[in-house]
Amino acid sequence: MVLIHEWDLSPENREGLALHTPTPTLFHPYPLPWGYAIPLKNPNADRKRSDVPEYKIGDKVWLSTTNLNIKRPTKKLAEKQVGPYEILEIISSNAVWLKLPKSLTIHPVVNVSSIRPYRAPAFKGQKADEPAPVEINEKGESYEVERILDSRRHRGKLEFLVKWKGYTAEHNSFESEADVENAKARVKQFYKENPGAIRRLRREVFDAIPWRNMENFTEGDADKKQVLFSWLDVHPEE
Repeated sequence: MVLIHEWDLSPENREGLALHTPTPTLFHPYPLPWGYAIPLKNPNADRKRSDVPEYKIGDKVWLSTTNLNIKRPTKKLAEKQVGPYEILEIISSNAVWLKLPKSLTIHPVVNVSSIRPYRAPAFKGQKADEPAPVEINEKGESYEVERILDSRRHRGKLEFLVKWKGYTAEHNSFESEADVENAKARVKQFYKENPGAIRRLRREVFDAIPWRNMENFTEGDADKKQVLFSWLDVHPEE
């Protein structure tokens, strides 16, 4: 029961209180315009707070990518957190100020529910958390290409099979030519080692192909249709 002193009440409420039979409730039934608000303790508050690590300035943490618009190479990596980032200031028990890259266009003050402690390897050779993105641009964060393994043409567009630096082979993924724009040296090295690999056809090469017109007649119709066949010399009967 919340105890209310008579001198905290207005005259009107004091009269009402005299007519009221008290009941064992947490809240008094009458408003207290000149009284004082008495905070009631949430029994679950301490339990929730105990689950949150105690951070201090200088600690490094991982930042959740749940609410970030970040480029990720594969679906598996999409669940990873980015960082680690240093805590510059403790705003409150629920928020911290992080030292973020300038190109990561989010507010540096984040809720503690969006971070988790970074733990460096305790000894040499110990496996640490998977690395964070190493290259950042104005569109978001990108991952470093370690090597180009293969190329293919998918739905008319050139794609490369990428080995991501710091990640195992299960994370290898086909990426569009535009997505590996910042890894031109890796692409060049791939074609140097694999000169016969599929590559983008330059416009001047495409225009130089000796296309020729072939006449094709449909059954029961005298109308002619122009059909293009390439220099591979493919004939309709084939």
